[in-house]
Amino acid sequence: MLEEEFPSPGPKTQGEKAVQWHLIAFGLVTLLLFGGAAHFAVPYLGALGWIGLIIYFWHSSELTDASSRPRLILLAYLVPFIVCLGITIAGLWNPSVTEIQEDGATYLLLHEIRNWLPVTTLPRETWTALFLAGGIYVTALNMLLVITQEDVTRRILLILGIAASVLAALGFIQAVLQLPRLLGIFYAPAGSYFSIFPHPHGWASFALLWTGAMVGLGSHYIRHMRFQAFLDRGGIWFLVAVGILTASVVLTGTGLHVLCLCLLLGFTAFDASHNLSRRKKFGKLVLGLAGFLLIAGGIGAFALHLDRATQNLVPLKFIPSVGLSWNEQLLIYKDAWQLFMDKPVFGWGPGSFRTMMTFYQETELGTSMYQAAHSDVLQLLVEYGLVGALAWISVPVIVFLRFLSLKAQRPLSWYLFGTCTLGLILALAGFPFRFPAFAYSFLLLWFMAYRWSIIPHLKTSDVLRPQMVFAGERLPRQQPHAGKH
Repeated sequence: MLEEEFPSPGPKTQGEKAVQWHLIAFGLVTLLLFGGAAHFAVPYLGALGWIGLIIYFWHSSELTDASSRPRLILLAYLVPFIVCLGITIAGLWNPSVTEIQEDGATYLLLHEIRNWLPVTTLPRETWTALFLAGGIYVTALNMLLVITQEDVTRRILLILGIAASVLAALGFIQAVLQLPRLLGIFYAPAGSYFSIFPHPHGWASFALLWTGAMVGLGSHYIRHMRFQAFLDRGGIWFLVAVGILTASVVLTGTGLHVLCLCLLLGFTAFDASHNLSRRKKFGKLVLGLAGFLLIAGGIGAFALHLDRATQNLVPLKFIPSVGLSWNEQLLIYKDAWQLFMDKPVFGWGPGSFRTMMTFYQETELGTSMYQAAHSDVLQLLVEYGLVGALAWISVPVIVFLRFLSLKAQRPLSWYLFGTCTLGLILALAGFPFRFPAFAYSFLLLWFMAYRWSIIPHLKTSDVLRPQMVFAGERLPRQQPHAGKH
């Protein structure tokens, strides 16, 4: 019902329509396949992602400057993946680990490598990780290169945001009732809160992204209509969805998640206070005070419970408490840093962290070993090195710099960029990017933030409404167009 107040001309071309539904489908599939973290889901998600490249080439003739420029532009944006692909191929002739079969058992043999040239670990792990990363990147890239209509962007944001809210509500039901399956279909992984995500902190990071996206979209609606009109047109359900996502972040997240959530809601309150009419001084004061209390309270709670910054902050019986202490994570960072320093230029290859850590892990964990560095930034450096890491972050950095150079930036763009920045903070001391659902949502919202500020802004007055004509009245005669035909 909210969409009725906004123009909806729909996709401009068939290519844009295909990309729109591909972006939505990929987001839904990554969400439902256990956040994309299930081992069996990786090849399917990678293949679905690379379909976006086929769609782009299939409809490239519909884009601006249809001769050769769209293909050249795509090639330029694919440089990060091409660089990482070239490094991986070069490393095939310099393996760091090989598998040895002996008495029916498989052993890993570590080769002593002293040169700085690229290396690879186990080919299957390397190619699978690179294939999935490329598929996620290519799919999100279509948001940046193809989508040109405001209502298409809004529809993508709304559908995926609603899907995340529905899944959060189902997660609450399953957690409270302790159901072994979700909707009688999906088994809940051991130690999980939401059955779709195998780790509660992964869900909290994902939910934080979509909380910010939905808050920003709600702010966009309210800026174009009165708040009461927003509620009358279904806005109350919008607020319920945001509330469910917010509660899921608090109950499943760490102290760092709660801090990021307080920052998000606090700056949202400041924004609402700033945009409120000057005549409503009391309302502006209340919202400003609420924003200050949220930010100050979040920082204070984080400092007070610093020992739980990477563990569940809210202890509940129906939500398992997971996470490592700061001391345990520092030990992981120490081992991972040593692994990075041995191959700082090109890294050990995509998907190599778990394999290589079996040889570098010095912290005693019995028969267990680290599955991740518990810092996506550090793990990126370990697997891709400085060259690969710079390649992957180059396009998002360029997009943000281009956004800052625009003459005018729209508020929703700042909400999306701000929310993604909170996601980056989580990646410093966590592993949200291990979940393809989070990685895809991050890139989608990052590219959408820039795109939102450059696509034509549709005003409510642009809606073409039917003209009422009464019997016996004549329509005004249209004047001929004075310009040249």
